[in-house]
Amino acid sequence: MEFIINPSLLKEELGLLTPVIERKATIPVLSRIKMETNIQGELALTATDLDVTMRINQVTDVLQSGSILVEGRKLYEISRELPNEPIHFALNKNGQIEIRYKKGRHKLATVESSQFPEVPMNKQSGVRVPAILMREAIRRTVFAVTTEQSRFSIAGAKLLLDESHLVMVATDGHRLAYAQFPFVNSTGQQLDLLIPKKSLNQLEDLLDRELKRDAESAIEISDTGNQLCFVVGSRTLFSRKL
Repeated sequence: MEFIINPSLLKEELGLLTPVIERKATIPVLSRIKMETNIQGELALTATDLDVTMRINQVTDVLQSGSILVEGRKLYEISRELPNEPIHFALNKNGQIEIRYKKGRHKLATVESSQFPEVPMNKQSGVRVPAILMREAIRRTVFAVTTEQSRFSIAGAKLLLDESHLVMVATDGHRLAYAQFPFVNSTGQQLDLLIPKKSLNQLEDLLDRELKRDAESAIEISDTGNQLCFVVGSRTLFSRKL
């Protein structure tokens, strides 16, 4: 594996991925981020805690394709200190990833990518919703989601999408938050989903970042049967179903 990337881009993407990683992972591999490069010039970064999975694809200068696992939080800490110049990543003979720039370098141990959990795949199109609409619906309801892990049925927000409305509802048993917006659903596909709180927090951060880049962007939402899938630009969030 070998590629060159802009440090500000790397830091932004790792800032989205690291909150997904378990701080006290009982399975060591879940503290790692999967890095993949291919001959088409794409870098894919993936993090998961088995409940939430985020995958980010970025076009970059790929010199050699490959796939490895690196310690996620350490890589993020390094990315915050990198200078504003192209950063060179390369796998050395000792199986370490070297991060090189003009005045320094870092080395991180790696693990074979075959140990990483299987990443969900989205094979169907979903309902496209304006990102600003979804972000506002989450903002108005996420605070009311219960923090009691034992109450599975209300441990997330209910999202309803029909032909003309987007509705999101959340409660902790004492208070209830309700948000409704007019929405033209051209696909005719209706969704009735329960989104876990951690996924909602990740989505809100993801949508905030995307809206700063493009105020007219959209999110594509689908139910794959086993997972919920949210696609925003080059970033995909998979969430377990409650």
